[in-house]
Amino acid sequence: ANAVVVGTITIPLMKRYGVPGVFAGAVETAASMGGLIMPPMMGVGAFLMSEFLGVPYWDVVVRGFALAFVYYTSLALAVYLLCVRLLPNDPIEKLKVTTYNQVKTSVFFLAVAFLMVLMGALGMGELLAALYTAAFMFVLLLFNFLYFKYMLKDPAVAEETFLGNVRLSIETHADMTSYLTLLLATLGIMIGLFTVTGFINRMGGMMLSLGAWHIMALIFMAFAFGWLVGMGLPPTATYIIGAIVIVDPLTKLGVNPWVAHFFVFLISVWGELSPPTSLTAAISARIAEASFMRTMWVALKICLPVTLMTFAIFSRTDMVVNPGWPQILATSLVTIGTWATAFAMFGQFSKNPAVDILLRIALACFAFVTLFHPDGNVAAGSAVFVLAGTIYGIMRHRRIAPPQSGLQAQPAI
Repeated sequence: ANAVVVGTITIPLMKRYGVPGVFAGAVETAASMGGLIMPPMMGVGAFLMSEFLGVPYWDVVVRGFALAFVYYTSLALAVYLLCVRLLPNDPIEKLKVTTYNQVKTSVFFLAVAFLMVLMGALGMGELLAALYTAAFMFVLLLFNFLYFKYMLKDPAVAEETFLGNVRLSIETHADMTSYLTLLLATLGIMIGLFTVTGFINRMGGMMLSLGAWHIMALIFMAFAFGWLVGMGLPPTATYIIGAIVIVDPLTKLGVNPWVAHFFVFLISVWGELSPPTSLTAAISARIAEASFMRTMWVALKICLPVTLMTFAIFSRTDMVVNPGWPQILATSLVTIGTWATAFAMFGQFSKNPAVDILLRIALACFAFVTLFHPDGNVAAGSAVFVLAGTIYGIMRHRRIAPPQSGLQAQPAI
């Protein structure tokens, strides 16, 4: 849905200014997937996580901010590095947006901030906070509509009617509600079948037996299981099944429940991109009129942060266990590591291919130490060199990577 609604605007806009169709579709795929991680909504998975753990929804949201920060900053860096390589450094004419539409967009962001205040500062429950936020948003949008239509007589709102907007809202709500109702009903049947047939017990026992050999084997097997489930089910369904099958074996081996649930949550998000059945990539590729497989492959590379975070939370547990300064420190280490990995994949240190590859491999190795080394002091020391190398690399990339004349015919991605 995100790719359809937003992609119909952003993908043609990117292509208008010379972005290749494959790259435009991949960027939209990556950005749309991030919506599942972005607080304060985090898809349906975050609401389910609060139920599984028996904690307030805001406790999940606070931890989700760290994941979203790592994902979107690393994604932004990867897109920037690719744009420097692909696009000419020519000025772009800004599109004009009417004041009416600017205010409508501002109301949306203001409503999100209002929701965060209700849940975070006032401690209000998610359902009551959502109700108040909906009323708050409706009043502001109604005032905006009446003011621009009848007071200013703005041409941008001349074709709109109050009843038409209300009807559109009701139809959209009914469409979304019917989808969720059918989804939950189907999931209930699936979970019942898993329980009756004993599949969950057998899978859990198999994973525990493998984990008795080494916990890393259990983690990778759980990731593979989530990948297989994610190929055929949406993220919410993948999270429910993963939480039932995967979390219990992990916690029995000493993994913190927060880490186990966020591991499953990130697997379910990654499953939306898992080849070869990524609906998001397929929709984006269709809008971009590009190859589905190439779009999905480029999106997989751009979305590397979510893959790394899936495993990094086991070594940087404070990122999802202890909100506050420990979380900020762990998030900083993971962010630096994913930034460096993004640069190692898409950046350029030198015009000499051999030197460039050697330096990028070295940066990636130090980045993995920052992400996964169990000793926090070693990881912090490595992060200093990694951050300095990444900053230096970005400065070099800006000077030597831009195309000499116009857009390159075949993007090197």
